[in-house]
Amino acid sequence: MKAFRKAAAIGILIGICATFFAGCETIRTEVEQQWVDEMNEIYEDDELTYLCDSGSGFMGGSARNEAVVRSKKMPDDYIVLQKKDGKLISNYNNHLYAKESDEYIAEYLEDYFDVDSIEVKYTPDEGKTELDNCSFKKYVKKYLHFDYVKVELIKRDGNFPSNDEMVEILTNIVKDRDEKCKMMVTCYKYKKTKNSDRGLRHYYLTMNGPRDIEFISVTEGDERGQTMLVENYTW
Repeated sequence: MKAFRKAAAIGILIGICATFFAGCETIRTEVEQQWVDEMNEIYEDDELTYLCDSGSGFMGGSARNEAVVRSKKMPDDYIVLQKKDGKLISNYNNHLYAKESDEYIAEYLEDYFDVDSIEVKYTPDEGKTELDNCSFKKYVKKYLHFDYVKVELIKRDGNFPSNDEMVEILTNIVKDRDEKCKMMVTCYKYKKTKNSDRGLRHYYLTMNGPRDIEFISVTEGDERGQTMLVENYTW
């Protein structure tokens, strides 16, 4: 009898918890739907649909209070939306201007690298901006930062800069940007393909803040260890 009562009590508790969390989930869904409604008012040239919270909820994990949104304009992209410090922020603009950002940064870097071609993948660490139906020109000025830029340099003939020269180039870039930067630069002697090796050299630059380089390192070819070229440099 005691075992039966204990099992019944546990069952009731589970039912109460399930009802409570279901109620919380409903409230969260309604709030996040309101966020998407606000987002649609700003991006009037798109059609945005609320899908779910980016977490898996009570039974499958922790809800994140971050909405997953489907964009009619970019149906294959993973768009998220959340409220931070009272403002709605999203990675929408980063997806919207992804191609233009890569091209802009590649062109920007042409002034620093004497190579055949430069390919860039911009994946900002701070992946969300405020909701702003802005032009690309405004996006560059206000939101685009070198906070994670992956660069592939391709030079078929001649030599790449030495390690010392690369340190000077990377330092000049971040000094000119005057912001916290994070970059990975890989050197290739030919057009990189899916089955090609990992490149001749890989340079990594991270910063603690503007005018404060945490380190610049290099990895040679397929080696796993990094060689530190610069550490804790400020100006």
